[in-house]
Amino acid sequence: MMFALEIARRLLGSKIALGALVCLALVVGVNFYGEMRWRAGYEAYRLEMLEAAAEAERNRIEDDARLKDLSLPDLCADYLGSRGMPVEDCEQLRGLPVE
Repeated sequence: MMFALEIARRLLGSKIALGALVCLALVVGVNFYGEMRWRAGYEAYRLEMLEAAAEAERNRIEDDARLKDLSLPDLCADYLGSRGMPVEDCEQLRGLPVE
């Protein structure tokens, strides 16, 4: 940095040019810092979304395994019961053949 300032002072010879060069260096530095912070936040956001998607997939796999083992009446009762509906009609499914 000091080397660039010395070159600018020798080539341009004015304090205005030197001040402009310092301002340019500050603007570039601040933009670089802001870009790095933005990227870090974006990467953290993406990681959070990927972790949430992986957790949802794990839950889906567990639910699929649990539902696969249920009989028709139990599946009906699970579905209707989780929605607050009466499950008495599910008993009619007992004895029906499972495909």
